[in-house]
Parts: sequence; structure tokens; C-alpha cells
Amino acid sequence: MSYWVLVHTIIAANPQSPIAASIGADRKGLVSILIYALAVAGAFVTPYAAYALFATVSVIWFVPDRRLAT
Repeated sequence: MSYWVLVHTIIAANPQSPIAASIGADRKGLVSILIYALAVAGAFVTPYAAYALFATVSVIWFVPDRRLAT
């Protein structure tokens, strides 16, 4: 959640910056927040599913972001 706030604060401070253009809709960040929320809720049902979801987010962020590579 803090990542999302940080990115939107940076973009709001300078909307014409190259970072603002490259971030775009930030699907990766929004999907991560959604998966984290599912993992926290799912931890009460089955902790192993929550572990798998946390690992999924880690893998998502391990893959380099092509938007910022150029």
C-alpha cells in the first residue's frame, strides 16, 4: 500500500516527468495489493494458500519492470 501512495505522490508532484509517463496505470502495483489482500483474508482459512500468494507477489516483483528499463 505504501508503494502505491509513494508512486502517486511522486506523479502528483511532477505529472510531466518521464517516471509519470512510464508508470502509466501501474497494473503490477494494483495486482500486488489485490493479491496481498487475498492472502491476508485467506490466511484465516488456510495458511498455505496465503504463503503461496505471498510467494506469487515476490515472483511478480522479481521480474524486472520493462516500463523503467528504457
